[in-house]
This record gives sequence, C-alpha cells and structure tokens, in this order.
Amino acid sequence: MTNTTFEASNIAAKVNSTTFDMRNIAATVYSTTFEGSNMAAIVGNMTFDMTNTTFEASDIAATVYSTTFDIGSIAGWPALKRWVAKQQDAALTADKL
Repeated sequence: MTNTTFEASNIAAKVNSTTFDMRNIAATVYSTTFEGSNMAAIVGNMTFDMTNTTFEASDIAATVYSTTFDIGSIAGWPALKRWVAKQQDAALTADKL
C-alpha cells in the first residue's frame, strides 16, 4: 500500500490477523481527537513491527486497561518512565484533594 492515503471519516473497521510493517513510517499528528464511543473495532492477533518508529507524545491523556507492553527494546524508555511517574504523581495528588 505504498503511497496510499485514507480519508478516515466515519470508519468502522474489523481487523483480524493483520501485520503492519511500520519501519519506514514517519507520522506527525497535530490537534487530533479520537471519539471512541461510536467506534466499532475488533482487533485480533495483530502484530506491530514498529522498529525505528517515533511518537511525539506530548499532551496525551490515556487510559489503558488489561494491556501488556514488552518495553525491553524501546528507545526512550527513561523518558517514558518519567512520564508514567508524572502521571502517577498527578493521580495521587488528585486523590488527596
């Protein structure tokens, strides 16, 4: 799917046994909102090869349940640890208020 563009408005997607080779993807996303309440998505047996993939993760609010991350090979792990600690500190502060 080289040089393929998707206009993603109003997509309902069912994805099974799909592999994405994202080694050569450079992506910047600004001012994007994901409204998940109306999204129908089934994702099974999906593998992401994200070698050399960079995420600009500023200002992300994320809730993750029952998710396992193998982060042993992630470049930027120290920065991720600092970000997680900051989120945990913020949550503890909010609980005390």
